[in-house]
Amino acid sequence: MLRKLALAGVVTSSIAVGAAAPAIADDQTEYAFVQLMRGRDIDTFYAGRDELVISGMAVCAVMDQDHYSWEQTIADVMFTDFMPIQQATFLVRGATAAFCPWNYRP
Repeated sequence: MLRKLALAGVVTSSIAVGAAAPAIADDQTEYAFVQLMRGRDIDTFYAGRDELVISGMAVCAVMDQDHYSWEQTIADVMFTDFMPIQQATFLVRGATAAFCPWNYRP
């Protein structure tokens, strides 16, 4: 998500101290997230694994620091990455479950 903003969002979330903790993940969490996205062919929207993980973490950054709603975040993914709504929704759900469960909405 947010190819243009992904790196800035992750850097900002690492530097800024806010109400919510920045998105972090261990190798197992990243692996599970990537496999989940591959299962729905969402990885095809990204150049590689690292970009996919950074995009997932950027989802958390915009929800935490920019206070984006679910709808805003999904719309941003759709617009930025030219992704259909079903895949964008799945990406946002997967990213929040993996990297920022405090934002997860079942």
